[in-house]
Amino acid sequence: MTQTTIGAGFDVINEIEPHHVDQLHALFAGEWWTSGRTREDVEHVLRETGVVIGLVDRETTHLVGFLRVVTDFRFFAVILDVIVDPTYRGRGLGRRLMDATLAHPKLRDLKGIGLQCEDALIPFYGKWGFTDAPGRTRTMKLVFDH
Repeated sequence: MTQTTIGAGFDVINEIEPHHVDQLHALFAGEWWTSGRTREDVEHVLRETGVVIGLVDRETTHLVGFLRVVTDFRFFAVILDVIVDPTYRGRGLGRRLMDATLAHPKLRDLKGIGLQCEDALIPFYGKWGFTDAPGRTRTMKLVFDH
């Protein structure tokens, strides 16, 4: 496991340890976009995702933040599932997740990174140069009912 110490008592990790899987599942259960995921879903996502970034409270060793990146490691990536434990919000941990992601050595040479977010979060992601007006492209989505 790669671990980087950051200020305010938190460590950035690049691999989710087995003892953190239930904690990640609990984080997902509390959010509208991930609440239906099973523990098996979480395990699958962790196995099949290119890059994962976690934040661990150094004192409690509890997983308090997470995001994942799906990428071809050459041209483009998509950041997904950005989440911070509600009891830890307001401490800049979302910013730390994003900083760690954009500094990740496997992502530095990409041509672009995308993400989806609610309108209220556009200013947050705009701090890193993300825009909701990417030019000639538009985000489209097909949702399956199974």
